[in-house]
Amino acid sequence: MTIPPGLSFGPRPVYWLHEASGRMKAIIGKFLDNQPLEEPELEILRWYFYQWVRAMPSRPDDYAQILLMSQEELRLYNMRLLNDYGIDPL
Repeated sequence: MTIPPGLSFGPRPVYWLHEASGRMKAIIGKFLDNQPLEEPELEILRWYFYQWVRAMPSRPDDYAQILLMSQEELRLYNMRLLNDYGIDPL
């Protein structure tokens, strides 16, 4: 999986605060404020969560499902990552 067009990151796994264009900050802000994301924004957020979780040594077996999740499913999955695995991508 490659970095979506228009985003600029350093080495992987990438943390959203290190993205240079500012797009990730806006998307994460909307996500945390529970504002609806447009499909392209949701795709970027899915990619972000996927690449972050994939890089962790202890992760859920179903992490590939991140790429198919709705915004609400992603929100619930994020809570599961934190509670069950200590992974906090945000």
